[in-house]
Amino acid sequence: MPVLVSIIIRLMLDKQSLPPVGILATIILHMVKTEIGIYLASNILVKICDFCQRVTASKSPSANMIKPDTMIFNLVLDACVRFGSSFTGQQIMELMPQVGVVADAHIIVIIARIHEMNGQREELNKFKNHIVHVPISLVPHYQQFYESLLVLHFKFDDIDAASALILDIYKFWESLPSKQDKMNLVETTDFISTDAEGSYSQSGNNKSLAKLIIRYKKCGRIKEFSELLSSIQNKLGSLGEASLFSDVVDACIHLGWLENAHDILEDLESTGTPLAFGSYSSLLTAYYGVKMFKETKVLLKQIRKVSFLMKMSNKVVVSTHLSKVEDESNSYSKAATAIGKSDLAESIIREMREEEKAVPSMVYELNSSNFFFMKAKMIRDALKTY
Repeated sequence: MPVLVSIIIRLMLDKQSLPPVGILATIILHMVKTEIGIYLASNILVKICDFCQRVTASKSPSANMIKPDTMIFNLVLDACVRFGSSFTGQQIMELMPQVGVVADAHIIVIIARIHEMNGQREELNKFKNHIVHVPISLVPHYQQFYESLLVLHFKFDDIDAASALILDIYKFWESLPSKQDKMNLVETTDFISTDAEGSYSQSGNNKSLAKLIIRYKKCGRIKEFSELLSSIQNKLGSLGEASLFSDVVDACIHLGWLENAHDILEDLESTGTPLAFGSYSSLLTAYYGVKMFKETKVLLKQIRKVSFLMKMSNKVVVSTHLSKVEDESNSYSKAATAIGKSDLAESIIREMREEEKAVPSMVYELNSSNFFFMKAKMIRDALKTY
């Protein structure tokens, strides 16, 4: 069916006659339901745009009547994303300014997905410079755009840009009046999960948070990561056992990153951020489980400093909070089991496995540079550079 339709439209183009835009949109809608239909519809759209430009150049009054509208581009680009035809989508995107088609919010989101698939971060950054000026009430319509940009920041291994974008999203979050809009916007980042009241939830998808923990740890920038957590927690205003801090610290403990967990506790203390005792108790349990007694003494002093156990002796602390760790145990696995399951720790493990198979960030940098040179028709400069 798509093949026959494309033949008919080509014949009509040869005779310089096209159906009305509304009918053409209906035809395209049915064509893009299959993968072969996408390529045929894309090819037809290219030819229609070329025909439209020629008619416009001749200053014919029928130019506006045959010009494809935003809906037609939406249909074709959306199909390109669904079937993974990102380079075809790139070609169609470049036709829009040539025929004077203005993008709406929906098509910008689709374009963002295509740029994400092609690894074109700079192109999305250009869009962001315009989107940041839209009214706060319209920000939820661009959720997918921010998600695509965040994905690319991670692909380029740019944790500074990823952190800055997450903070920007939480600034928008503070200004949104609707709780549902707040939940949707925050969960777009896959950074944390929130409940119906907009408060932090320990369960759910924390994919971006897991990515940040891995990268900050790899770079040895735990202090900066703690500052990011503190900024976000202040915006959420959720404390206690279900706080963002507790979940991060417990995940580090569960994975055996005890020093990192301790560093985060110290960093948050220095900012005057209140912490739940459960995090200290879990770390204390883990230290005893692996017989890190020197670190245990340091942590006990730290606990007293924050006025948790001012009147309790070390012996009481140990007997009260470490009963789950057997005296004869010399393995960390039992201590980790005593701490309990961590959804965030499982997310971190999944992300670490995925990163082993991921394309190196250098490849994205190289492709991005090549795209710049090719778009500017600077092929000789590209050859000299590489």
